[in-house]
Order: sequence, then C-alpha cells, then structure tokens
Amino acid sequence: MFSRITRTAAAATFGLALLGAASASNATIYNISATNSGIDITLAAGAYQISWVGVAGGGLYDAWNGNCVSGNCNTGWVENFSAIELPIDPSGNFTVDLFGLGPQQSSALGALQAIQAAANINHGHIDFVGGVGGAFQPDGPIPQPWIVNTGGGSIHLGAGDGTPENNFGGVSLSIVAVPEPSTWAMLITGFGFAGAALRRRRIRTVA
Repeated sequence: MFSRITRTAAAATFGLALLGAASASNATIYNISATNSGIDITLAAGAYQISWVGVAGGGLYDAWNGNCVSGNCNTGWVENFSAIELPIDPSGNFTVDLFGLGPQQSSALGALQAIQAAANINHGHIDFVGGVGGAFQPDGPIPQPWIVNTGGGSIHLGAGDGTPENNFGGVSLSIVAVPEPSTWAMLITGFGFAGAALRRRRIRTVA
C-alpha cells in the first residue's frame, strides 16, 4: 500500500542516499492537471526516484494555482501533489498522502524553483473513513532526492485542492526506476573488465 509505505518506511526509504544515479533516459514524466481529478498510474515493484520537473524539463506544468475561484490566477501558486492507493476500499476507507512545500509563491515558475531548491519536502496524510476525511496528520519532512520503495500496484496522483474546477495549471513529476545494487555491481564489474581489456590492448600495441 503506497500510503502505508510512505508512513511506516519513511525513515528507511525516503531520503536514502541514491543507490545509483537514476538515468533520465528511462524516466517517465507524469503531467497532473489541476483542472481535473488527476491520473492513475501503475508501477512495478521496485525503487523509484520522484522529482518535480517543469516546462523546461519536459513537463506541461510548473505549478498549480488554487485561487482561481476568485478570478485571481497570479498569486497562490503551489507545487505539491497527492497520492492514493488503488483500488479504494468500497466502504470509503482510504488514505491520501500529500507531498510538497506548502508556502504559496507569486508565480508558477517561482513555486517550481522553490521546491527544486529545497533540501526537504513535507509529507503528511489524511485518513478517510466512510468517505469522510479526518484532520491532516503531518508525517515530517522527507529529504531530497526522494526515493520510494513500492511493492507495485496502481496509484492515483492528483493536484489541486479537491475542487478542480477552481484551479489552474498543474504538476509535472518525473518518476524513474532506480537500479538495484546488484545491477550496479554488475555494471561496475563490466566496466572494470572492459577497462582492463583496453589497458592490455594498449600495452601490447606499445610493445
């Protein structure tokens, strides 16, 4: 369960040093519009690095604005998102995990830059019982870069404040699989053998 993982394994998984540099070539950018209910994604079991990207990084959005209800879309820009494990319990019991900085910025780019420069992001959750949400529960900051381990499954990602018709913009996330340590060990060993072979070839050529 994504929400259970994020709460019970925060100290063990979020903020761990990278097992290896995640390759941008196998990253997937998820564009979460704040004007709709969000998107559903499915992840295989494994470790993933999650980061915010903006328009310049290949995404569609720099941040979202929840103040459009008053016609003012020039203030209140924020960069955060929510996650819910799917499928939701038929009885209406589920947990919404929330991630972001919180403070509002005067521009979408300003919100993106603020969270990209932050050493930590905030994590908290809201438990819904019978479809009724309780109080927000802070779970503490998560150091960046941000690594999450999941057993696999479907997750609903959302942006906005629960009333999409009043929002503007959206959030773009890059989610990339992080190779396991054994994979990196094989790669490093392979590079070592290749380097040794090239060195022997160079020595023979000089001789």
